[in-house]
Amino acid sequence: MRSCDMMVDLETLGMPPDGIIVSIACVPFDPEDGIIDEGKRWNITIDSNIAEGRKFTPQTVEWWLKQSKEAQESLFDIEPQPLVNVLQEFCEYVQKHLGKKRSVWVNGASFDFILLKDALIKANIKIPWHFRQESCMRALLRIGRSFEIEYKKYSDENKGIAHNALDDCIIQARYIIDFIKIMRKVD
Repeated sequence: MRSCDMMVDLETLGMPPDGIIVSIACVPFDPEDGIIDEGKRWNITIDSNIAEGRKFTPQTVEWWLKQSKEAQESLFDIEPQPLVNVLQEFCEYVQKHLGKKRSVWVNGASFDFILLKDALIKANIKIPWHFRQESCMRALLRIGRSFEIEYKKYSDENKGIAHNALDDCIIQARYIIDFIKIMRKVD
């Protein structure tokens, strides 16, 4: 796949800026031609998060206890690795796929970017994108509702697991691709 945009999602046991990150996923995609790569997901050990000074938030742990069994199990279905190792692999993956003039997308810039950048800075790992490449799909979701582009449709049609970071990335990338197609048709 040529250089593309990147969708990123985190699953956590805490809140920004220093919450425990238990899963990171990213999916390269091209919003112009609609191609979505298979992406990659990493699970992270809780102990390594604590060693790096990251914290639990009781409300977040309680929230996870109310999620589906499949979502909970997805935090452990891939062997968890130490946080710093995952951050290094994640950055290498992003650098390999992200185009210089492309975007890194999240569904909540005040959440995912804050947590991820805090972890990278504390681990002394260079953030693999320029701040101008950061994009939040929440604005698209608001605009999309005006054009009856409902996000729920994408999560309902997805065969994946809600709150599995990789499945969430794929749904979000599909939404952005369709949003752009629909906006091009608007006069």
